Amino acid sequence: TDWSQEEKTQTSDTIDFDETYGVNVQFEESDDDDTANVYGEVQEDGDADDDNEGEEATFDVTLHANLSEENKKADGGLHPREIDAFWIQRKISKFYPDDPNTAQSKANEVLEILKTAGDDRETETKLVLLLDVSHFEFIK
Repeated sequence: TDWSQEEKTQTSDTIDFDETYGVNVQFEESDDDDTANVYGEVQEDGDADDDNEGEEATFDVTLHANLSEENKKADGGLHPREIDAFWIQRKISKFYPDDPNTAQSKANEVLEILKTAGDDRETETKLVLLLDVSHFEFIK
């Protein structure tokens, strides 16, 4: 071809590294290879960004049995997000507005009763004896 005889002998004398050992050739990668899962999991079609969008739903609903509208308004239900570390103490302090020390000691006793609670009826009885029957709606 275009080579002269000298060039052929000259190239054959030197070791051609590429032909002897080979060259790693990396072809152009597609975008799908970048998003492919390393562990071989099958992914749904569509954008991967769609999975991260949206807001988490919150449900602010209290379940009620077949109660009339008056009972629903009066009861109101107890929402779990309203309860924190001092919830019992705040509720009991409403029963003893003039004496915060008594409210705190009663709250501690209520917590102790709830810690050692076994049977619901027995626990309810202990709380009624501690707080009085007039506060039965709170105890219930």
